[in-house]
Amino acid sequence: MKINLKKAVTIGMALSISLSMLAGCSSEEGSKESVADTSAAKVSQADDTAAGKEVKSEIEWISTYNGPDKKDDRMFGAAVASDGSYIAVGNSENADKSETAVYLKYKADGTQEWAKQIPDTHLQAVIETKSGYLAVGSTTSKAEPFFKETAAAAGEPDTNAAAVLFDKEGNIIWAKSFGGSGYDVFTGHMWSGSGYPSVLPNGNFLLLGNTASNDGDFKGRNIGGTDGFLLEIDPQGKLVSVNLYGGSGNDTLHEAIALEDGSILIGGIMNLPTEEKTKKVLPADGMFKGLSDNWDEGSVFVTKLDKNKNILWTKLINAHGPWVVGMTPAKDGGIMVAADGMKETAEEEATSLSLYKLDANGNVIWEKDYSNDKGDTARIFVTSLRGAADGTYLLSGEVHYKSVLEPDSEGMRGWLGCIDETGNLLWERNFEGTDYELHIHAEPAADGGVVLAAQKASEDGDWDAVLIKYAPYVKSK
Repeated sequence: MKINLKKAVTIGMALSISLSMLAGCSSEEGSKESVADTSAAKVSQADDTAAGKEVKSEIEWISTYNGPDKKDDRMFGAAVASDGSYIAVGNSENADKSETAVYLKYKADGTQEWAKQIPDTHLQAVIETKSGYLAVGSTTSKAEPFFKETAAAAGEPDTNAAAVLFDKEGNIIWAKSFGGSGYDVFTGHMWSGSGYPSVLPNGNFLLLGNTASNDGDFKGRNIGGTDGFLLEIDPQGKLVSVNLYGGSGNDTLHEAIALEDGSILIGGIMNLPTEEKTKKVLPADGMFKGLSDNWDEGSVFVTKLDKNKNILWTKLINAHGPWVVGMTPAKDGGIMVAADGMKETAEEEATSLSLYKLDANGNVIWEKDYSNDKGDTARIFVTSLRGAADGTYLLSGEVHYKSVLEPDSEGMRGWLGCIDETGNLLWERNFEGTDYELHIHAEPAADGGVVLAAQKASEDGDWDAVLIKYAPYVKSK
């Protein structure tokens, strides 16, 4: 179902945006028509803190997808195709509670061209390549014959990382699974825009994920607990290389960025190992040995790899128990890192949202905290960090809060901020609504707008998968 809203009012929603190809969030290009409230939600539009100008946007269309059983449907990832169409991936819940992956194609006006399904599979992210559209996620041994490589451990369904290449008509070119007898997935964090694959300078694909296996494709490679992994595969889906990163704690990889010179930046979360019986926290080991000050609540790690995926350096950031890490290169050769973490003075489980500027060697130059719970006890989680062409950065988060006035109720709002190269907040926006909404990933459209993969609470109490097209973001003069 498509709702055309090009001349209608905006429905405010929690926004998670990755806008690496937009002109930038500090430009002035006039104004769209004024945004009004609707019964679905209210948009709180903050003033531009630098110039005192209001930021406006407009929803052009919303397309909703409901699976055959009309249960929970979620849209997790989207890509803008070179022909102007949109590709999206998500999942549908079946009547028996099993999960079916769905991948869809939309015309430029939001009309759905086709939708395809793969049973017992989860698809998280999708990109366009010269060979077709590459989607990644996870699958189980029940998904045969789609993923013949997936083997069950001791007769039980096994979760392995999954990659699918399909053509413009949705026909599967190949479907591959990778992993062992443990839990293996191609994703950074399910509720964020992290974990997207990329194309290496040699034309191969770089896939990232996390594994608990020490057999199969990861035989003899697991360092302990959960480790992050990088897989390089060729355009035919053949495995070229496998590399694991971590220590003996439960470490997770959230971002991997292939640079033009062939080197790679990876980022994620390091957790210290614990003694099994006593639960005593142990010193850092593996790739983190000698780097940690024994922060038992977890740390952000940033690692530079050479073109052969050997570690050049690793740096840790004490983010006080982070959940999600976002990372993007800076225009001056440095690195921007976003992370959420526990507030040191919080009486309850409040978290902060911080941005770190690192130099080319991973040393922290500055740190800025953009949390503002306005009197509420808030938990804010990173959903994306992307650099814009003008050198500014767009940082988005998802805020869960308990109101001071209504302590027994929990609300949710999305937050988006535009930040300059020195960390100054140019403007911010809050999105609040009566319906619980999750926006997972957004991509810049050809016209400078945004296409957003999201999920929204429906009237019958289930989730609806939605793809949303926003017009370009502009500021009033």
